[in-house]
Amino acid sequence: MKYYLALLAFTFTSSATPGPNNLMLLASGLNHGIKSSLPHYFGVAFGFSSMVLLIGVGLGALVFQFPEVFLSFKILGVSYLLFLA
Repeated sequence: MKYYLALLAFTFTSSATPGPNNLMLLASGLNHGIKSSLPHYFGVAFGFSSMVLLIGVGLGALVFQFPEVFLSFKILGVSYLLFLA
């Protein structure tokens, strides 16, 4: 509970600053309208919440304890980016 204020500050700052997700949502809203951009918005909100939750329950500690898990995450990430390319 002692990290609650830090988590709150992090989530507010991440959601309020013009990062890549906010800029993509802005462009999507301008080009396609608000109603068509709602699935994109909910995807960003769900993804960010999932990331904060996973880090909060200790995924970071697992990665530091088992370096092979970190390597597998890197390989999966690169594979996904190559798939998207």
